[in-house]
Parts: sequence; C-alpha cells; structure tokens
Amino acid sequence: MNALIVLLMILSSVSTFAMVDTVRLSSLEISAIKQDFGYAKQDRSVMGNPLRIAGTNYEHGIGTHAGSTFTLSIQKQAYALTGLVGIDEGIFPEMGSAEFLIISDGQILWRSGIMNRTMQARSFSVDLTNRRTCELLVFDGNDNIFSDHANWVNAYFIVNKGFKPIPFIRPIEEEYTLTPEESLLPMIHGKTQYGAKPGSDILHYVPVSGLEPLSIVIDNLPPGLTFDSYRRIIQGSIEKIGTYSITIRAENALGKAQSTFLFRIGDTISFSPPIGWSSWYAHWEYVTQEDIYKAAHALRTSGLQQYGFEYILIDDGWQDTSHALSKQGLKHAPTFPDLEAMIDSLHAMGFKVGIYSSPGSHTCVKLPGSLNHEEQDADYFCSIKADLVKHDWCGYQSVYDSLMKSSGADPTSLAIAPYTLMSKALQRCNRDIFFMVCQYGNNEVWKWGRSIGGHSWRTTTDIQDNWWSMSNIVGFRQAGLERYAGHNGWNDMDHLRLGYSQPGRYMQKTQLTPHEQYTQVALWALLNSPLILSMHMDSLDAFTLQLLKNHEVLAMHQDPLGIQGRRVYKNIWQEIWSKPLLNGGLAIGLFNRDDVGEQTLAITRNELGVNPDIRYRIRDLWTQNDIGYLDQQLQYTIPSHGVRLIALIPESPLGSVQEEDQISSLRIIPQPATDIAYCSFNSSHQGQGFIEIIDANGSLIGTPISIDIKKGMQAFTLPLPQNMASGLYGLKISTGFSTVFHPILIVH
Repeated sequence: MNALIVLLMILSSVSTFAMVDTVRLSSLEISAIKQDFGYAKQDRSVMGNPLRIAGTNYEHGIGTHAGSTFTLSIQKQAYALTGLVGIDEGIFPEMGSAEFLIISDGQILWRSGIMNRTMQARSFSVDLTNRRTCELLVFDGNDNIFSDHANWVNAYFIVNKGFKPIPFIRPIEEEYTLTPEESLLPMIHGKTQYGAKPGSDILHYVPVSGLEPLSIVIDNLPPGLTFDSYRRIIQGSIEKIGTYSITIRAENALGKAQSTFLFRIGDTISFSPPIGWSSWYAHWEYVTQEDIYKAAHALRTSGLQQYGFEYILIDDGWQDTSHALSKQGLKHAPTFPDLEAMIDSLHAMGFKVGIYSSPGSHTCVKLPGSLNHEEQDADYFCSIKADLVKHDWCGYQSVYDSLMKSSGADPTSLAIAPYTLMSKALQRCNRDIFFMVCQYGNNEVWKWGRSIGGHSWRTTTDIQDNWWSMSNIVGFRQAGLERYAGHNGWNDMDHLRLGYSQPGRYMQKTQLTPHEQYTQVALWALLNSPLILSMHMDSLDAFTLQLLKNHEVLAMHQDPLGIQGRRVYKNIWQEIWSKPLLNGGLAIGLFNRDDVGEQTLAITRNELGVNPDIRYRIRDLWTQNDIGYLDQQLQYTIPSHGVRLIALIPESPLGSVQEEDQISSLRIIPQPATDIAYCSFNSSHQGQGFIEIIDANGSLIGTPISIDIKKGMQAFTLPLPQNMASGLYGLKISTGFSTVFHPILIVH
C-alpha cells in the first residue's frame, strides 16, 4: 500500500479537507534537535550540502546525524506524518549506516531497518490521530556513528487547520533526596584494598565518617608502614610481594565500627577506580594554586574526603606559557609559585595528586606539551611526587596527521606510540603513578590502553553538562567495553557534571536535572568509571552533597571484584545494566532514557543470569532500604530520564528451610571496671551488623558496636557498659538479615 492511499484512509475520518493543513517538517524550528555530531540543517545535509540519497536530489528535508532525536508536541492536533528517509550520499562510500524510527506516546509506529549509503530512500506514513507526541529518532547501525549522515526528506504533517507541531519541552522535576540522613555512627568508607609495587611509597587516608571526635585504631599493621591517628594516614612502604591484612577500628560516643583492609603488593597498583576532583570543568586553563588549596579544603570540610574522595587532579593550566623554556622539560606557571610544596601539603592532608600533560608540542589550550622531552617530564612528575599523570591527546593531532601522510603506517600504531613513550618513562621512576590515557576513544583505545601501561582510558569525547551528551554520546555507548576493564585498567567516561562549573563570570549550575544527575552517578558507578567531580567545591549545595554521600552506592562502585557492569536489556529508550558483586549478588540499574514520560521496565531472572536456586533480597541502594525478594522478574516504573538502582543480595537456597542465626555461647568475665562478654555466634549470612545491649524496657544501654558478620561460627569480644545494675538484660545482634536476642543476667 503506497503512502498516498494510507493518507487518504487516515483523512477519511476528517469531516472536510478544508479543516486540515499540511506542515512541512523542514519548516519547523529545529534547534531542539539533539545529535551526536554537528548541527541539524533545514533543506541541507548535516554538512551543508544539497540533500541527496542514492543519486536523487531532494529540495526539502532535514539533514541530521546519528544518533539524533527530534521530539515534537502534536497535542492530538495531527493526523499523519509522511515522507522519506535515507543516508546522505556526501560521505565516504564504504561508511555510514543508520536506522530511522518514529515513536508516539511511547509506541513505535515505524522503523526503517538499518540503511546504508547505497540504498534507495524508504517511504513512511504513520497515523498520529489522537496522539500527543511524535519522536523522530536516528540510531547508528549498531557499529559506530562515523559518517552516519541521515536525511528526513519530503516529510509533511497533516494537522488541524492553523496548528503547527512545536518542539516538546520536558518538564523539569524539583530536587529531591533519596539518600538517608548522614549517620552519626562511625562508618568506614572507600576502597578495601590498596595496590602497590614492592618498595613503592604508600599513602592511604583512612576515610571514616561519624560524630566527632572519632578514635581510629589499626591492628596488624605490617612492618614498613606507620599510622598517624591524628591525620588518619597510613604511609611507608612494603618490600615483599604478598597480601597483608589489617583491621581498621573506629569508635565515637555513639558506637563502633571495624573492617578488614588489604595491602596487596605486586604489579597491580589499582584495585578500584579513582574517586576525587579535577580542576578542568571548574576552572579551565585559568586554574591557580589557590584554587587547588580551596578545593582540597572543601573536600575535607564537606566530608567527601571522609567518604573516600581522595584524588585531586590538576588539569591543563599549571604549565609555564614559554614553549622555549619547556623544550628542556615542563615548568610550573607563576600561578603555581610552589607546585612541589603544594603537593607535599596535599599529601600531608591525605590526598593523592594528579598532574596533566600532552604527547604533543602543546596542550588543548596551547600551553607546552611533552613532545620530545617525555623523559625529562616524567622525571619531573616523579620529583614532585605526582600520583597520577593525565596524558591528553589534543596537541598530538597535528603530529599524528603529518605522520599519517608521510609514513603510511597503521593508524592505531601511530596512536599508541606517544602513550607508550610516556608510560615507559614513568615506569623508570621509583614511584607508582596512575597513568590516565586521554585519547577520546579514538583508535579503540580500550583494546590497547592496558597493554601500554595505562590504568584508565577515555572511551569518548569530552562530556557536556546536558542530557544528550551525558546519556547518548557518553554514558550509554559503553556496551561491549566491559571485557577490557578491570583491576589496573578502567574505562573512563569523563567527569561527573554536577554542581557549579566553568570559571569566573561563566560559572553556571549544571544543566542536568535531578533525575539526570541520579542517572549519571548510578551509571558511572555501575560501569566502574572513575568518579571525578569537576565543580566549584566551595559552591557545593545540599542536593549534590547527599547525592555523593551515599555510602552504599560508593561501596558498589568500589566493589573489590572490580568487574564493570554490562548491558543486559535494551529496547529503544529502556536500558538495564547489571554489575557482579563480591557477595555473589548483582547491582542493577534500570534506566528510562525517553524524553516524554515514565516507562515500565521489566526483566526476568533468566535474563539477569542469576542462580535459579538462590533467594535474592532486593536492596534499594539510593534509599538504603530492603524492598522485597526477587520473584520471577523485576518490574519498575521509571520516570523520564530517571533510574532505579538496586542490588540483589543472595540469601538461602529457594525452597530450603533457612538456617537460623543463633548465639551459641556467652560467658561473662568480671574485670576491675568493665565486664567482658565473650560471644560466639553462628550466622547463615554475611555483611555488616550491630551488637546492642538493651534493658528490660527495650531501651538501649551504652552504644551500638558495628561488626563484620561472616558466614558460620565466629567470636566477638564485647565490653559491657560500666556500672550496669544487677538485673536481666538482652544482647541483640542485628545482621541486616535477621535479629537475634540472648538474655544476660548481671549479678553484683
């Protein structure tokens, strides 16, 4: 059936043709079109050339580029949309593929299938009667977006007379808080294992939150390391290869906490992706030494350092502007009058410090790069005790282009060479330096970044603080890359675009809405991307702070397994990603990328790949609440641009009689001022728990004690509160899975 006949059928429901108009698609305001490359153009291709598909020219249409979206509000005033689509001819002959879709009110009305440059234009005609929205989408051809120049041509709406479709404006939700109020009990945060090479300097700030004053004690500290309890810093070095386990104990007036921490000495220096702050989006190249000090102070006073935010990255702008002087090695600018002393001060505060360079003769902002003096610069970075070096492609592009023309060498080999050079120079230093490869995803850097000594590599171009950039250009383009990431090598999706960024009079609040900010943090955590802030830290607001201080989300990001999440479901704008956890469970993010409204997402146990014989408890990571058990599927309704972030925590086998947690023995040993209870406890679960003593009225006596619960039998030493009167008390152990009581009779 051709398009004309379909239109006549649609219009047969309209009482008279005098009541309708045609509106040409390309006559509409198109500035709202979002796309991955360039800007959409009216009656021209995305490159500004005449519209041309498979040898045929078209006078009217919209030239766009995959991926793109154009969402229009039609308010039940439209009857039909008809036209043609195809790949523009003005591209490399062997490249360019895309698929066109038309969606209305969440329903797919038409899709073209994947098209390439050689195909004739395909026609469409869709019924829009009684519909509110119309979305015109272009997706890449399941490969990449190179040369995906896509044309909508000879397209017309049939509408009520006088009506014209208008760009849909998504309503912006109010800020809202999901993270519970910060606990005053002591809590130990951050990574659980530290990697270092034998003999290398170790610097670890012990991140603990809770009501001050806090007492922190380290048990079983290996030879070569010392702990400064005032500064909460473990430092020194360990000479022998091996794994060294310590216990961190924290206590304040309200309770106690303890956790196990590992120092793993060998070739791996990164067992979890970095968390911290970068100067770039906040200050650009105008960053100063004072700005860095202010950011460090704000990270500490806001409490973010106590939650594990440990890196401070000095991006482009620290270098002296003289290219002549830099030929013997990079020098610091007058705006950084004492760079080495500043880094020493930051180390004394417990921070790790990153520095920036480029493999080219200049950086992105035309400051000197490291070309032809890589070894001198590596020696300099080591001498100032840098902990991380970001090596940014920008200034090397012209060198690369010249070599491509003159040598005819393999493009990937040419792209690898400058990073190999700096990596080898850094490895000569007697210092563990995290090497951050910034290559913008070109030449499939994830395939070779690890092999040349990189510890992370950028998988995309720079992120902007808007939904399309964060979601379509960066965030949801990571499927398949998980196979290249893990301990000692992470896919880097660029910085978190939260809070206020950009320098001076350009400073502005992020354009990401509250839903979108939750989505970015959740997705970055699931995919093990470095969580690097890049905002004005002294303008940190309450909404952003609670978003970042969610200890369960941060713990999921830092999970010791180090396995990046993967996409397990996709249907147009619906995506579900899952990440394996050390406890045998999964962290799962259900995302609604649609602009228009909420969507219901569902996925089965089989699709998730969980053990069919295990019962899983569902934990909402944002609210830190248990919300039930996994049945045959998960199903949630998610708002536009929103996310549901949960964890599946394995418990007992399905259909089995669950083993009961129980206190198996208890004995009280009198001491001069304090009674000591030695308690052995059998648990069928593992996780964090609390021990409390309660009186006959159910009131808490003393302060709760945080403990690590392991499966099976275990023993605890419990100091009883002083001056307890004679009588019957209860010992209460809460495991997070169950609560067990045991009577205690105190007799003086």
